[in-house]
Amino acid sequence: MRKSSAAWLGAMFLAFVINISAAAQNGMSVSDSEAKTAVEILSELNEYSGKEITMRLRLKYIDRVFEKIVFYDKKNYDVEFDINRKVLHVPAEKIRGLHEGLEYIVHFRVKGVGGNRTLAGELLNLEPAFLVKVPESERGPENGKAE
Repeated sequence: MRKSSAAWLGAMFLAFVINISAAAQNGMSVSDSEAKTAVEILSELNEYSGKEITMRLRLKYIDRVFEKIVFYDKKNYDVEFDINRKVLHVPAEKIRGLHEGLEYIVHFRVKGVGGNRTLAGELLNLEPAFLVKVPESERGPENGKAE
């Protein structure tokens, strides 16, 4: 791995850890919000409206014409965000670097119901999920060492 790639991954991991610790300080439990699905949040929309949530989502597509980005959760329910530069809190470089089908840790504020009964939110931050440490219990034989 080149130095620049390793430095980039290190910086991304550090940013993720800082965001997760900030979320914990705000009283939000990451593990609790990751357990929720978009359907559960929509069913309890009055309770979640305006609250910040962190979820593990996969990128479905980016629509650059209508400035929308759509992710889907583990139950294949869509979560939609507006990526208009006037309201976007995430740097444009992060949006340009996204890949369809990859999993991301997405931090957002619940806004309500979007088009086609999707969950609509205000995107606050996102990081690739592969930057999250894999628990030892889910590693392969001999604590993750290849055979």
